[in-house]
Amino acid sequence: MIMLAASSFDDIVAITVFGILIAISFDSITGGSTDIGPMIGWNVLYIVVGIVVGALLGLSMIVIKKVNNWIKFFLMLSIAISLPFITHALKFEDSKYVGVIFYGYCTFRVWGKDKPDQLLGKFWKGCGPFLFGTIGASV
Repeated sequence: MIMLAASSFDDIVAITVFGILIAISFDSITGGSTDIGPMIGWNVLYIVVGIVVGALLGLSMIVIKKVNNWIKFFLMLSIAISLPFITHALKFEDSKYVGVIFYGYCTFRVWGKDKPDQLLGKFWKGCGPFLFGTIGASV
């Protein structure tokens, strides 16, 4: 489980740094007058906001620690899916990946042995190929 989390975090760091470098390079190609320093500062802020929001959302799941696993599953899934849309609406688009990773990690730590493992495993078996297919297509 730790290996899976570490590899996911590594992918998120790579995607985030790639996004930062693409933003800087496209701005310099198009002749933008934005200085590199503020661009890097904003991207660091996005990462910090993603970490804080994801951790707070994950730690707030202690409230529903003792409810049914189906409720946990649907609540966790709805928050994880809606977080990218919320960050897009708030113009913090680079926070979404880090936020979802930290949300999942903190939820995992809070729920301990009471997490819906089997339900998430079945859901992942169905969605995993679509996820990797869309990531491969976007790259």
